[in-house]
Amino acid sequence: MNRSPDHPITRSPDLTFLLSAGEASGDTYGAQLIDALRSLAPGSAFFGMGGEKMRASGCELLIDAKDVAVVGLVEVVKHLPDIRRRFKHLVAEAAQRKPDAAILIDFPDFNLRLARELHRRGIPVFYFVSPQIWAWRTGRVRQIKKYVRKMIVIFPFEQEFYARHGVEVSYVGHPLAYEPPPQISREEFAAQHGLDPKKQWIALLPGSRRKEVGLNLPAMIGSARLLQKQSAEFEFLLPVASTLSQDWLREQLEQIPGLKPGSITAPDAALKGRSSTEAVASSTSQPSLSGSSRSSDLTEAEQPPAVTGWSRPSGAPKQARFWLAWGGGLRKELNNTAALAAEVKTEAPRMHLTGNARATLMHSRAAVVASGTATVEAALSGAPFVVVYRLAPLTWILGRRLVKLDTFAMPNLIAGKKIVPELIQKDFTAQNVARELNAIIPGGPARRQMEAALKMVQQRLHDSPDAVSPAHRAARQILGALKSG
Repeated sequence: MNRSPDHPITRSPDLTFLLSAGEASGDTYGAQLIDALRSLAPGSAFFGMGGEKMRASGCELLIDAKDVAVVGLVEVVKHLPDIRRRFKHLVAEAAQRKPDAAILIDFPDFNLRLARELHRRGIPVFYFVSPQIWAWRTGRVRQIKKYVRKMIVIFPFEQEFYARHGVEVSYVGHPLAYEPPPQISREEFAAQHGLDPKKQWIALLPGSRRKEVGLNLPAMIGSARLLQKQSAEFEFLLPVASTLSQDWLREQLEQIPGLKPGSITAPDAALKGRSSTEAVASSTSQPSLSGSSRSSDLTEAEQPPAVTGWSRPSGAPKQARFWLAWGGGLRKELNNTAALAAEVKTEAPRMHLTGNARATLMHSRAAVVASGTATVEAALSGAPFVVVYRLAPLTWILGRRLVKLDTFAMPNLIAGKKIVPELIQKDFTAQNVARELNAIIPGGPARRQMEAALKMVQQRLHDSPDAVSPAHRAARQILGALKSG
């Protein structure tokens, strides 16, 4: 007899789980998994590392994820003693509490080491949401095979990868594919954000990390300026990721040549009541070339976190924050954007900050999306889009050699072919973005072909006829494995 998703499959004894999630998306997935495990195994207790969503779901946080999520060589070296201390504390607590199982969620640099230590102490280790080892540093699969009892993956091609390497694996579907679409009409959305519903809306998603935004946003704004020159029928929407503040993003926009405070709108109401998947969709995660996470479509789980604690040197111009923080690659793009601003004699494009990436994408005619988890959200929305990404030049040169893929965007990996254009590194220019948008904004063969391909991706991500969420499926897999011994 089939059980409903909430029908308990174990009643006693009460179970204890260690969970470890280090990114915004992992926190969301962890909270969903806690809720599912509690419904299937009432009385279960949870402790470990995570964020506010996991805390709200009843997980005792021994480590706040934000305390270990740092990026950049200098930052990592600076915080390494503290990270090691917290890591050892978590391992010691696990040894003392002896949980029935540990569930690790992406975040490989921390979690693969944790898997080894837990395995040595006889604690069964399950991994929910795979690191993108199929993209780069594939040798890490040997660690997973040795220390992880079962991989529970959210992309269909990952199942084949792990099975090929002799790892026990189950595919449960992508959590975003099972979320209901936003219940807001185009007219309601327009009224909420001061938009003209008769115009064509273009969504710009530069990433969920400050460094990503710094590297990706200038060229996106340059492309908006080029579209604005063609027609006044466009409005540009920029969702504020849950990992960023509205004030910070507005400040960055004001530093881009040609944009003025009056051309940036952000109704307060628009930034309240984010969807439950906002942290996932806006975060992000592609194969990461940075070595720390899924920085491209390398997904958000491996994305570098926001840089904090940086201050502009005394006497430096306002633009120095952008330039010094993100280096020469951004300096060049800002110069290009300044040249465009001088060349394109049109009114600055209006940027409308929004608070819900999913609704923004659903109602947009087209989008420009930084490679990462947001590309999955974009594919699920059905709106045609262009994938972009830029890394610091040295990171790109060193990291590109390690990546085993010819494509970075997750929808292309899921489809097994290039269905959305990718503009990476030197190809990511305002002119190229505008050209690709001009191919998919009008109705025509290119747009229809992309829409059909995106529907195929949606079907692959939501390939089960039932409504059981991936978190419930994962919980069933874990509890079933524990029951069978």
